[in-house]
Amino acid sequence: MNKNEYITLCKQKSYDLQKNYPSLKHSKLLDLAAQELGFKHYTAIVNLLPESLQVVFANLKPKIEQLKKDGHFFCECASCGFESQEYSGLKNIVYDSKCLVCKLKEKCLDIECDDCGEVVSFAGEGFATCESCKKVYEPDDVARVIIDDNAAYIAGKEGSDTTGSCSNCETYDTVVLTENDEWVCASCFGVFDDLEQCGYCGHLNTGSMEDSYSIGCVMCEGMMGKYKDD
Repeated sequence: MNKNEYITLCKQKSYDLQKNYPSLKHSKLLDLAAQELGFKHYTAIVNLLPESLQVVFANLKPKIEQLKKDGHFFCECASCGFESQEYSGLKNIVYDSKCLVCKLKEKCLDIECDDCGEVVSFAGEGFATCESCKKVYEPDDVARVIIDDNAAYIAGKEGSDTTGSCSNCETYDTVVLTENDEWVCASCFGVFDDLEQCGYCGHLNTGSMEDSYSIGCVMCEGMMGKYKDD
């Protein structure tokens, strides 16, 4: 529907609502009607551009409600503010999330708070605060949650590295092996099939380590760094 069609429908709904709320002013009835259509208030419809996000959300609202009934989960999008960001509903797994309205794509993670047991949601990075008890979470906390403990135990016994560093966000030892057999960065949520060993320091890193003996990696500066001050 376009702007004028929403205005017409809103006015029709306001007349119907007047039967249930005879004491309310007409402006308030219009606001209630607008809210039923997915808008915050009637003025939001009047001020709409034809293809604004409010119109997109209002058009998508029936679809979103049906998806909820079918078992899908939605939360408020950090970009557009509408309850149109789909999330997995699963804990301890990094997943791709997309907003149906503004098309924002983010890698997200939901975990259970250590202190209060409520769900803590991360979007795009390994930093978040529990909305219930205000416990602050950082990438080290995320790594502890998503790491495959069995794989880490076996690797530790074999003397292998159980963590790596991320070339994408340049963080140290934030990449861990998960139960999905993927390497995931607990800081930027990058997902990698495997890691490569630095030719100079031997540390595991994301990305190509082809020239690492000379130029180093996230953890070192390589052979060139050793002699750069000489």
